[in-house]
Amino acid sequence: MDRKPLYCLLVLALLVMAGLTLFSLITGLILVYFGSGGDLSMGGKPNLSEMDGIQICALQICSHIFGLILPAFLVGKLFPEVQQQLSPQLFQRKLFGLIVLFFILCLPIVALSAHLNSLISLPDWASSKENEIEELIKKILEVKTIGAFIVSFITVAIIPAIGEEWIFRGVLQNQLIKLSSPVIGIISASVFFGAIHLQFEGILPRILLGLVLGIVYYKTQCLWYSILLHFLFNGSQVIIAMSVGDFNTEKIDIETGQILQLIGLSLICLYLLFLLSRKLKWLGDTKSDQYA
Repeated sequence: MDRKPLYCLLVLALLVMAGLTLFSLITGLILVYFGSGGDLSMGGKPNLSEMDGIQICALQICSHIFGLILPAFLVGKLFPEVQQQLSPQLFQRKLFGLIVLFFILCLPIVALSAHLNSLISLPDWASSKENEIEELIKKILEVKTIGAFIVSFITVAIIPAIGEEWIFRGVLQNQLIKLSSPVIGIISASVFFGAIHLQFEGILPRILLGLVLGIVYYKTQCLWYSILLHFLFNGSQVIIAMSVGDFNTEKIDIETGQILQLIGLSLICLYLLFLLSRKLKWLGDTKSDQYA
């Protein structure tokens, strides 16, 4: 058995923990220096409720850099095959149009999973956590200037697209596939991707989105496709949320008739996805030769 994937995952886990620890220390020093934001001694946490949107954005960006992007970068240096998936030469603009269409056809199914997720009763502690996260999202997205909008957009759309795809698809999914199989590797990475956000009202659609992004990455072996899809999805949500003033885009209230329409649309999209997958030569467990 090749133990290199295990070593890679172990190194990744250690680097992520080290990055988050370093982030906590730096955050603690900053908060102590400015004398605000909560007491970090004895395991305390920053008092996010006392921070404004820009301050929360800064914390979020730093946590992604230290906890995701920097560990992924260092893993790429230690395991060069990981870094190869970011080569711009792998990206094909003509193919990207079909991949975007593939992603769009998946969205009604994702919306249906979001509705199913909303039917699941959550325990009190989970509901309380959801409310806390929703308040933070409101602060991040409630912007009044162009500068604040740019910071919010970077925080929600750009940084997560790079960091999460690099970690969950470029490193985690790759190594899990080597340890098991494409199906198990893609599903496992998607479950990690859905669970790591700690937002239980949206865990099913996140897992499903992770599956879609995982399939795109596995079939193309180019991280730029999943990064751009992730960016487009998050970016569109930010713009819609700011436009309509609804900052919880994961809660979907659908009437009975609309549910039937959504199910019908999902079935149509499944058939179109089958046809598009045949055109892309994505059917089957193996990668297409055209992306090798």
